[in-house]
Amino acid sequence: MKHTSFLLVFALGYLLLDPQSSFRWGLAVGSAVGMINLVLSYNRVRLFGTMPASIGEVFLRIAIMMRWVIIIGVLFLAFYIEMLDMLSVAVGIILPHILTVIDYAIYLVKKKDA
Repeated sequence: MKHTSFLLVFALGYLLLDPQSSFRWGLAVGSAVGMINLVLSYNRVRLFGTMPASIGEVFLRIAIMMRWVIIIGVLFLAFYIEMLDMLSVAVGIILPHILTVIDYAIYLVKKKDA
C-alpha cells in the first residue's frame, strides 16, 4: 500500500509538469481508481473472515461485481473524455495491484532469508 501511495503521488506530481497531457491525467485518474479498488478489496476480504461461508460467498460476488462496475465505468468515461487517455487509465487501474503483488513477493523473500 505504501508503494502504491507513492505511485499516486508520483503520478500527480508528474501531472503538474504538463497539465494538458491526457496520458498523465489518465495515469493519475487510473491510479486513484486502482487505489480505491485495492482498499475496497482489502476491506471486503477482511470482513469475509467474520462471516459464515454461505453469506460470505454472496458477499464476495457482490464485491467483485461492484469493483468491475467501477472499473468499466471509469474506462467508459475515459473513452468519451478527451482529457483522459484510455490506455493510461487502464495501466493506472492495474498498477496498484501489480505493485502489491511485487511488494508481497519481496516480503516473502526477505522473510525466508531471515
